[in-house]
Amino acid sequence: MRTKQRAYLRALLTGSCLVVGALVTDEVRATNGPELAVALPYRHETRLVVDLELTGVFDEETEAALEAGLPATVVFAWTLWRHRPLWWDSPVYASGTSFRIFYDVLDERYEVFNETGRRIEGCEDLTAVEETVGSLQQLDIGPISELDADRHYYLEVEAILVSLDSGEIQDLEDWLRGGLRQDADRDLFSDVSRHAVGVLRDMVGLKPRTAWTKSPHFHGWD
Repeated sequence: MRTKQRAYLRALLTGSCLVVGALVTDEVRATNGPELAVALPYRHETRLVVDLELTGVFDEETEAALEAGLPATVVFAWTLWRHRPLWWDSPVYASGTSFRIFYDVLDERYEVFNETGRRIEGCEDLTAVEETVGSLQQLDIGPISELDADRHYYLEVEAILVSLDSGEIQDLEDWLRGGLRQDADRDLFSDVSRHAVGVLRDMVGLKPRTAWTKSPHFHGWD
């Protein structure tokens, strides 16, 4: 899977000089950082689920990086806590999910994949991408059987946007210094347009965009 992603990234980077630049609405270009809203978790059959809304996740730097051929990943990580008065709260569940975003320079559209690598949507612009990855309904948290009716709980959620994973960042830094790790794909950054080189240099050390929130307290179920 990683080899395929690298090959696809290389192809996108090679063709990045063809990108003229897609227009993105001001609503998508965040200026104050992304915002994350979480509803009160609720019961769905035997599972605890929640609805999430992430907005303002893409800024101009992320847009430029995507258009240059760099992939982006939106990660959701959550922890369900049991509130314990006068003591440390106790974690009950901890999990997460992610979405991988590529810009196809040939079709001039964004492709969105889930954490297993399955394509879930093709989007014409970043507004549609944000709607796809940012509006999550009935996100599964865990079985309600682990929750006590006389206890209070709350959900903490963090959303993180990163443009490269740790291995790709290391390869990029090595490439910019003139060499790659022995186990790296030496062709990954071999054919890159001048525009993409500038974007790549800017991306090194760029901090991820994050948002954090927590739900109101709620009781478990009998």
